[in-house]
Amino acid sequence: MKKITILALHDGVGGAEKYISTLCLMLKNYYDIEIIFTYKSKNRIYDFCNAKITYLINDISNREELKHAIKHIKLGKIFKEGYKSLKILYLKRKLNIDAIKKIKSDYIITTRAFHNKYVGKYAKREIIKIATEHNHHNNNKKYITKTLNCIKKLDYFVLVSKELYNFYKDKTNIKCVYIPNTYDLNISKKSDISNNKIISVGRLSSEKGFLDLIDVMEKVNEKDKNIDLSLIGDGPEKEKIENKIKDYHLENKIHLLGTLNSKEISKHLVDSTIFLMTSYTESFGIVLLEAMEAGILPIAFDTAQGACEILENDKEILIPNRDINLMAEKVLYYFNNRQVLQKKILENNKRKNKYNIKEVQKLWIALLEKR
Repeated sequence: MKKITILALHDGVGGAEKYISTLCLMLKNYYDIEIIFTYKSKNRIYDFCNAKITYLINDISNREELKHAIKHIKLGKIFKEGYKSLKILYLKRKLNIDAIKKIKSDYIITTRAFHNKYVGKYAKREIIKIATEHNHHNNNKKYITKTLNCIKKLDYFVLVSKELYNFYKDKTNIKCVYIPNTYDLNISKKSDISNNKIISVGRLSSEKGFLDLIDVMEKVNEKDKNIDLSLIGDGPEKEKIENKIKDYHLENKIHLLGTLNSKEISKHLVDSTIFLMTSYTESFGIVLLEAMEAGILPIAFDTAQGACEILENDKEILIPNRDINLMAEKVLYYFNNRQVLQKKILENNKRKNKYNIKEVQKLWIALLEKR
């Protein structure tokens, strides 16, 4: 059986980690899989299907601790965390290079630009080297240049959206391949869409736009005080989000549930009626497919590029110009018109079929057997 080595930053919560989990699920019966994580997280929630796992550093980056020490001008803490940070950065580079030199697999799949340059430079020549891209460039020239430079010596560049594929395919000499993300939830009992519950899921960071989500909820609450919102996730903007909820006096209407595993998320999706995505940027958006699988309606800002692809530019559920008032109006409209809501959900059931795990699995196996 051929062997795949996947290189990743950590095994914690994140889009890349979810991607790796579904990749393992799709390929486990066809290939031996090992994953080399740079860091070991404290909050691993994904299943990697019995892949052989190696951790290079039995710790996690202390970036947030160092930033906190600098912000509060704690000199002793700054020195301590600064020294630790330099040590971790040194080990991150050295241990990854050492590990890459030793890889004897048939394929290497990378999930970070950091790994791409070292794989191109140090991996054995006969190994097929595949880079994957999960982030949108947002027309950032520096990011685009960095991405193109670090993949020069690899064999394939896998893009998770058609937009990213069309953007990069003529900008590099390596072969670009479009393979969309997939979802591994299989929910037999769908939502009955009878309740007045909204849900959103994601890391509580600025690019997810959750401060705007609180604004949307405030507008909804002005017209209908029977609608609740559950927000699943954790991250650096949690305190800002909590403060905004308090400012609007919505503590009883917006529930922050923290980080949950896939089974717990599924239960909350099925117990909801509408899913809201307020991201400023989103290369794909697996959670939209998971919402569809649960039988609920996703509504998104069209700044989330991945949402535009998955929802096929449906103007009824894609909100232009990050229009908070219009998103609130759509939420109220669908809650007040359940038959229209049900029809839209049935449309989405057809949309998600092309992203099911069997279809995406075929694309991956076709790529890997191209040799």
